[in-house]
Amino acid sequence: MHHEYAVEPAAIGSSWETFRYVFEKFGFQKGRLISRFLGRWPRLVLEAAAQAEVGDIAYTKIFEKLRQGRQTALVRTGRDYDPTLDSWVENAAASHAIRPFRGVIAQQSAQLENVAISLAELDDDHPLMVAPTSCDIPRTTTDIADVCFLLLYAAREINLVDPYFNFVTINQDFRGPLEQMMHALYVAGKANVQFRIHYRARHAHCRQAEIINDPERWVNVTIPTGYELHLYAWEQHQGGERLHDRFLLCDCGGLQVGIGFAASGAQENATFALLDDGHAQDLRSKFADGATVYAQAERGVRVNSNGEAEYI
Repeated sequence: MHHEYAVEPAAIGSSWETFRYVFEKFGFQKGRLISRFLGRWPRLVLEAAAQAEVGDIAYTKIFEKLRQGRQTALVRTGRDYDPTLDSWVENAAASHAIRPFRGVIAQQSAQLENVAISLAELDDDHPLMVAPTSCDIPRTTTDIADVCFLLLYAAREINLVDPYFNFVTINQDFRGPLEQMMHALYVAGKANVQFRIHYRARHAHCRQAEIINDPERWVNVTIPTGYELHLYAWEQHQGGERLHDRFLLCDCGGLQVGIGFAASGAQENATFALLDDGHAQDLRSKFADGATVYAQAERGVRVNSNGEAEYI
């Protein structure tokens, strides 16, 4: 659903027009993300702009776009940058060999001919730039977790919204994707993650007090060290909005999930669709602390990696 690209700072920073043309093709709502596999990537873009003498006004515009785009267009995925290599392109090639990029936008990229995209040929119709904003995903544990990975990895806040979320179904269909999501993030080096899970109280498998008293029975999920599950049960206000749709909502973007996060097998598909950034944040606000669109049925519950549970 989301694709990771390497973009050479010297190429994108050569002028305001070039920067704007390239940068506006990226974002969580567009399915394309710029890799910060070199953590100083924004600074290098600004250094390239200064070296190209783009002018004070253009430099300020580039700076502001970079500031705004840190959460909506850039992603860190734990890639290494080797300062002993001669150039950014060599680093991109080395990183691509370990974990492929969808594409690499660079001035000189002979080492990356299969994934190289020159500025001259860059447009939305380029085969490597095609990024559908919706698709059908097989309802398997791995496929569901994979399609969410880059959004989860970039997020500082994670909300899974599914009215029917249930940890204890016989075939473990909800637990599998959740555990795989957490495991993939943990292996990738993302620490101290909280998964906020929102479901409809009338469809809950148990009450929050039962989770507090016996979390091992009611939340039989393997939680990595340093991770937490935050569980929230919601009810409909009389005459108010009903909690129905399923989403993955993060501070950097969101996905609408057709039939939900349950894995029922490769013979079935679920439709995943990218949300407009503003729409995603509007939806996320409905589940923020103090939100009143829905009525919180009971106090939230925190389940830690050691299996202990407590009220939030």
